[in-house]
Amino acid sequence: MQLPVSLFWNFNKTLYIILFIALLSIGNTFAHHSAPISQEDTLNKLITLEHYIQKTPKSKSKQAEELLKELNLKWYSGHYSNTIKSKITSSAKKMQQNKMSAIPYFAYYISTLDHLLETSNSNESIINWLSAIDYIIEHKNARDFSTFLQASTHFFTKDILFSGPSIKWKIKTDAYTIQFIEDTLKYSFQNSKLSGYSKGDSTTILNTSGIYFPFSNTWKGRKGTLSWARANYDPDRVYAELNQYTIPMHQANFSADSVLFHHPVYFTEPLLGKLDEQVLSVSRNGNNAFFPKFESYEKRIEIK
Repeated sequence: MQLPVSLFWNFNKTLYIILFIALLSIGNTFAHHSAPISQEDTLNKLITLEHYIQKTPKSKSKQAEELLKELNLKWYSGHYSNTIKSKITSSAKKMQQNKMSAIPYFAYYISTLDHLLETSNSNESIINWLSAIDYIIEHKNARDFSTFLQASTHFFTKDILFSGPSIKWKIKTDAYTIQFIEDTLKYSFQNSKLSGYSKGDSTTILNTSGIYFPFSNTWKGRKGTLSWARANYDPDRVYAELNQYTIPMHQANFSADSVLFHHPVYFTEPLLGKLDEQVLSVSRNGNNAFFPKFESYEKRIEIK
């Protein structure tokens, strides 16, 4: 049985309702767990979205048609839970009120949401991300909306937390959670690998946990180790244990206080001090390495 393209294209109403009931029964079998929703409510939500997309300029009608096809397929297949359907409809209404056309804004929104669904099994995290989207629509402009969706897509598909002209930060993790409280969005990670890259240099913090704040592009980390491998030292023997640290991710440098520096060749016990790290635009390794740097609190010993 072929799925309906859209009410937008004026298909026979009776045929549409028959297909709708059949597809809904399939969707109920595979849908994520969520609150019950009536068939009429499900249909009304889709009609609301179709009316929004229908206002797309004729020059973008082909893109609108493709969006409608995709949306119909996913709406009744169980791809979206009932709660997520409600959030999608709510966001679309807000976009329309803010004169954000369905093409490109709603299409980009659906694409990014689908990427999130592919990478997260947490319905709570997905709902929190959608709530953050609503906040952006209501309190920021269309450019901020597009920028956030682009950053979200980079994270969901490529593990990139932040990408700027001089630095890119990526994270490797087994799982993460998303929280949105009042006006603050947080991505939380445990025991992850955080790496910063420039054109000619890189740095990596292993086994670190922390929270990333996408609205401010700030990472607040806990624990982890950073080695002197760039200076050709054994990373398992010469390294710093981090405590609490913060990285403004638009910058290529950061500092961390109260770190423990390990170098068993020279010190029988770890030294307590300050770490300075910077990802340079050109590669400087071995004896030419400038970073990382460690300065002991007690004896003012500097290691780089």
